[in-house]
Amino acid sequence: MENGVKTNTYHWELSAGGKIFTATATAFRPSGPVIVGQLVATRVSGSNDFAGEWKDTSFLQPPPD
Repeated sequence: MENGVKTNTYHWELSAGGKIFTATATAFRPSGPVIVGQLVATRVSGSNDFAGEWKDTSFLQPPPD
């Protein structure tokens, strides 16, 4: 929040098996479209929760205006 206005949201999600991590970021611009970016990663090491090493398999973001 900035000056009482929502500017960003972030959502982290771990797959049921704990092998796929998805992070979604949403930016709310005061005079423009909402921008959404998403990162999907696979687990390289570690076994619990979000801790461990991850490999970025994709980063999705809409093209610029």
